[in-house]
Amino acid sequence: MNKRKIRLYNIFGKGYHYETPMSNTDRIVAASLLVGLAGLSLGLQLGSNWGSEPSAQASEPVEAIKSVSVSTESVIVPVVDTEPVLVSVAVSEKEQIIAYIVEVFGEDAPDALKIAGCESGFNPEIIGDKHLMSYNNGELVGDSIGVYQVRTGASNWNRAKANGMTASEFRVYLKDFKNNIDYAKTIYDQRGWGAWHNCALKEL
Repeated sequence: MNKRKIRLYNIFGKGYHYETPMSNTDRIVAASLLVGLAGLSLGLQLGSNWGSEPSAQASEPVEAIKSVSVSTESVIVPVVDTEPVLVSVAVSEKEQIIAYIVEVFGEDAPDALKIAGCESGFNPEIIGDKHLMSYNNGELVGDSIGVYQVRTGASNWNRAKANGMTASEFRVYLKDFKNNIDYAKTIYDQRGWGAWHNCALKEL
């Protein structure tokens, strides 16, 4: 069951505060209240000076207007509450990747972003170095996968096997950008940006 709530509009304050967006009807009501309060206050002010000497009224006409006091109390306008609507903000995959690189690499994030941009353009699906592929223990390895272009292996080494996976499983694993970035961080901690020699020379 809907509950009735109140919406507060602050007259001549620092703005109005409300729980839901104002409708056209709400704006008209608020504006009418403003005009009515201002008119009432002005009428009371002028009425209080009505019995004073004519010379006093004529001598300070500007001050009389300046002394008009308009209440800054909040006007309470009842509003029928509606069911809340959840609004999701779309964040692109690239923005998520960049944010995760910053989280993982910390103070080294500026260089990490340059390397990732150079290697893959932040694309987790891209596959490179196919011309370097060769067989290792019966598996074809050597291609580079995803954001940091992590290589699957070579004729004399096999990252997939070292991680308890087949080459196919390792490729799927590396296409998850978080896995790829985490793996790249372990390589960086061991070897620095030299593991990405060409992009390091170009970007750093």
